[in-house]
Amino acid sequence: MKLLIHFVLFAGLMSPCFSQVLVCPAKNSDETKLDCPWAGIVRLMDDTAKKKKPFLPILKKHAPGIVAQLERDGKDFMLPRLWGSSQNFDENSKQPIVDEQVLGALFTLARSVPARGRVVPAGITHTYGYLFSNLKTPYGYKRARWVQPDIEKGLGLPDGCLGPKPSSGTLLGNVTYFIGRIAFRDDAHALQLLERLNAPAMLTGFDFGGLEIGRLSETAKIAERTVVLRTDIVTFKNPQKENAALLVYSVKDSQRPFPQLISAFPVSAKTADDIMKTAAGSDITIKTRYNAFVLGLSETPVPGTVEISSATKTK
Repeated sequence: MKLLIHFVLFAGLMSPCFSQVLVCPAKNSDETKLDCPWAGIVRLMDDTAKKKKPFLPILKKHAPGIVAQLERDGKDFMLPRLWGSSQNFDENSKQPIVDEQVLGALFTLARSVPARGRVVPAGITHTYGYLFSNLKTPYGYKRARWVQPDIEKGLGLPDGCLGPKPSSGTLLGNVTYFIGRIAFRDDAHALQLLERLNAPAMLTGFDFGGLEIGRLSETAKIAERTVVLRTDIVTFKNPQKENAALLVYSVKDSQRPFPQLISAFPVSAKTADDIMKTAAGSDITIKTRYNAFVLGLSETPVPGTVEISSATKTK
């Protein structure tokens, strides 16, 4: 019996998850309960990776809901097509936003194209990836947009529908449908593709026609292509303490059959106002923002035109 007990204990010690306690919030940090368990999971995976042991078991143990969502998303071939490319790199800290190994695990679970190098698919990166980013930027942690309730409360959405634990749907699927209805509102083809997603009724039944949206359009000519960077500002019906609008960023490339999403996050009233007051005109330097990657433009900004559409109710 003693021999059996010693064997079990030894086998347990050899397990990558044994004796690893998830600590969150971290001591002497600015993490809050909203950062948990995500920040703690990242630290466990990081420690395990340093020991050159597989850390996927940690993700499955501590975030089984996310694993299930990723596996479900992986069965929908349309989801990745509705998103463009992103740069997994923070210009301020000069570091990757999401650990490359962690990001690789997320893409593996979703049976998606592997994320290699700095340029990665934006969909999984800006949703699940940002949950597992412990990089502190000047604007806080990237996960804040999905764990804080500002977007939902600001727009009158059901609690948690655009968060990591939705009552129906998945984080990526729900975010794609909701911000897609905003970014693609003037593109019939893209809207038809959105409707193919299995979005929950709490989103398909939302009154998008009641939203007040303004758009900043930045157009650049690159060889035979026309690229339009679109920044949509959706005014909150219920302004929150720090945020008063939702920013949705998308790209329309003439070489692609429909626009693609890049990112979305809440912004302050001042930020929203500054964007809508951007000087319009021609021969203005056009460059990508919010970690977007557009071939031929992100590497070298080019002159182009800027247009502003005042905030109006959608149709």
